[in-house]
Amino acid sequence: MDKPLSAEWERVNFGDPAMRKLYLHLSKAGKGAYRENYLLSNAVYSKSDLPLETLNSYLTGKEPEKVSFLFKINKILHYFVKSFSWLLLRLFQGLVHQLSGQKFIPDSSKSLTIIDIPIMPSHIIKDQDLVDRYFPRLEDRLKLKGINYAYVPKFFGSETLKLCYQIFYLLKQNKRPVIFDLQLLGVFDYLKMFKFILVYPFQVLNKISQRCHSREDRILRNLLWETMDHATVKNYARQLFGMRISQLNIPSIRCVSWFENQPQDKNFFKGLKAFQRKVSIYGAQLYNWPGTLLNHYVDENQSEFGFMPDRMIVNGTYYLRGEGFLDYKVGPSMRYSRLFETEIYSPKKTSLLILMPIFEYEIKKILEIIQEAALTQEVLMKFHPSTDSGKYLKYLQGKVGIVEGDIYIFFNQVECVIGKATGALVEAASLGIPIINIETGPGLSHNYMPQFGKEVIWGSASTGAEIRDWIGKFHNFLLTEPEKIRYIARKYKEMFFCEPTDKGIDEAFDLDRTGKTQL
Repeated sequence: MDKPLSAEWERVNFGDPAMRKLYLHLSKAGKGAYRENYLLSNAVYSKSDLPLETLNSYLTGKEPEKVSFLFKINKILHYFVKSFSWLLLRLFQGLVHQLSGQKFIPDSSKSLTIIDIPIMPSHIIKDQDLVDRYFPRLEDRLKLKGINYAYVPKFFGSETLKLCYQIFYLLKQNKRPVIFDLQLLGVFDYLKMFKFILVYPFQVLNKISQRCHSREDRILRNLLWETMDHATVKNYARQLFGMRISQLNIPSIRCVSWFENQPQDKNFFKGLKAFQRKVSIYGAQLYNWPGTLLNHYVDENQSEFGFMPDRMIVNGTYYLRGEGFLDYKVGPSMRYSRLFETEIYSPKKTSLLILMPIFEYEIKKILEIIQEAALTQEVLMKFHPSTDSGKYLKYLQGKVGIVEGDIYIFFNQVECVIGKATGALVEAASLGIPIINIETGPGLSHNYMPQFGKEVIWGSASTGAEIRDWIGKFHNFLLTEPEKIRYIARKYKEMFFCEPTDKGIDEAFDLDRTGKTQL
């Protein structure tokens, strides 16, 4: 439905028909590829981490460039270097884990709830504990109900041996219920990983060698070449880890997973279902995402391969699916509790908040458009935490100040929020703050905003003049039609979020099903 009649019926969609066509093509290709278990680790068939330049070429109607021989050789060599380096590091990390003495043995007489989240080692050191940033309050609910549980995290970020030892030792001292893959994987698993590294590229090359009959076939071939150097063995390792968990002597397993539908997720779920019959997987997409991120759509055409969640828990009605067999349910927006504790009144404010995306090429384009706007209002500019804001000081003009910290503090200070490719824009609009979504040019654009409320509480701008125009319009709307703004904001809160109450948490993950974890 391109133009939804109301907020209640609007759902996340691809936006561009070309994106839908590419999605369907990758879906069909993935269904064929997944008959080879190793290709479950490939990012392209999961529709994730797709190279932006190739996507932009496709969306703007350009033919994919021919891949050179040197490019191919370079990619293959880098694949082997990265993969064997990762495996060697993993072996040393296994030794470090043994030296630390960290391990967790779950009670074999009770069903086990495992919490599958990404963790950054540096965060554990900073917090001096494993603080769950993905499912806050879930652990408290599990403890309160006496449920047997453990975290089964996946690392991202730096994984130096020193840092690994520090976090293993710290978690041991804190007696935290954490099962790392290093605890369960054995010699035969590492031999399987070694075999994977050798065999996987030939399976990809076999797919690449197939005849191209369409432009989408040629795009797929280029995407496979561009991602050939990924160390996909780390995805396969999650499958082996899942298999080891499924072999534990426990009655049943409930898996609560922060689910982005990445190759790691697919592999882990497939492993969990390998030996344990009584396993229920809750794929939690308790975050906002734009319809152009293809991997976030759960492809039910691939259900036969055994890696689907048993229930999808989504952040709001906007992300529900009306068709298919998967069980979709709106769940508690556990990371957005501040949204339900905050009220904003904007009419008498004139300051602006600019939220920068993580991508450097986007930041430069946005700064150029902001410079062109020549804004006279006070401007608060917030960069992504991983961005070195100092590199961009020379581009700042007028009354612009760089801010850090809690975004809700700044929401309460501004009349309008400007930005691109961030879910924080949805949060601001749900509080009744008008949004200007910046478009930086043709090609892929990750727009989080729905059609409902467009040109009333949000608008798109690609030039400085359009930004100034929208600021003026929104200023007038806030003064003359405040009730309409507040109505749309309330609808957004219903579309994109669900208040994270204790009851909502319990119901979403069936925490009151005592002794029963299977859906």
